[in-house]
Amino acid sequence: MNIAQEFKDNCGFGMMSQIKNIASRQMVDDSIEALKRMMHRGAIAADGKSGDGCGFLFSMPHKFMRKIASVNGFDLPSRYAVAMTFYTDDEQKIIFEEACKRNDLKILFTRSVPTEEANLGEQAKKIMPEIVQTFVIPNSPMAQRRFEALLYLTRKDVESEIEDINFTIASFSDKMISYKGLLLPTLIDEFYTDLKDKDFEVSFAVFHQRFSTNTMPRWPLAQPFRCVAHNGEINSIKANRYNVRVNMENMAGNIFDDEEMKRLMPILQKETSDSASFDNYFEFLIQNGVDFFKAVRSMVPLLFKMHHTSMPD
Repeated sequence: MNIAQEFKDNCGFGMMSQIKNIASRQMVDDSIEALKRMMHRGAIAADGKSGDGCGFLFSMPHKFMRKIASVNGFDLPSRYAVAMTFYTDDEQKIIFEEACKRNDLKILFTRSVPTEEANLGEQAKKIMPEIVQTFVIPNSPMAQRRFEALLYLTRKDVESEIEDINFTIASFSDKMISYKGLLLPTLIDEFYTDLKDKDFEVSFAVFHQRFSTNTMPRWPLAQPFRCVAHNGEINSIKANRYNVRVNMENMAGNIFDDEEMKRLMPILQKETSDSASFDNYFEFLIQNGVDFFKAVRSMVPLLFKMHHTSMPD
């Protein structure tokens, strides 16, 4: 076997995971080092420190989060979620809190994510949002699947009400959390000091260094997103977006009722990148109960000449 011919590489993103899903500090250290080695895959502004977007999507670092909760006077139950939110004003915080209440979610406490702004360039610093983590639990007994659905529904409610393109809920999950921004890969762990904590342990990490193509860099558009990390340009993006809008008219599922389905619209956020639109729709399919592999096949179909009519549904 010619090993050199079998080697596969990816451009600007990667993933590490522990095959038995065991969290460790080593996984964090290795993923930070891997991201730093992709420095060449992104652009740098004239100020020498503003990147065009990089970051991590980690499995929830439960040991670290429980320590943070304890410091704030709380014992986290087995079922909890953390929202990683980029705010641009205080009114947005009220909107988020009210959406949680409406959807039977209880906010335990909020935490300003510690950052070292000296590691930002002037351009990134000028548009830096307030980065806040909100710890949320079910307000009443509910199944795990319903809890996950309400986290998604709450986020979509908030996104529909807040039209500021610099606001985003980078992640709102009981399984994963996002740390990203307009940073250089070599400085991300200096900026987010959480990433240096010895109790910050994860079982997987998706990481990305973005080279902007069809959008100007913004904090919300740094990757990874909530489900995917993607480098490249989707040339059929307009047609894809139109198709989603048309298909939404007949979309149904067994996770959300008709009223909730209406509240989820629009599935695609406005003024985002092609990758963000892809992430929006893929996430919707998964949340609406579509099998993971079927969702992937529908989002990334085979090339026409490679299509096999025998491929199962």
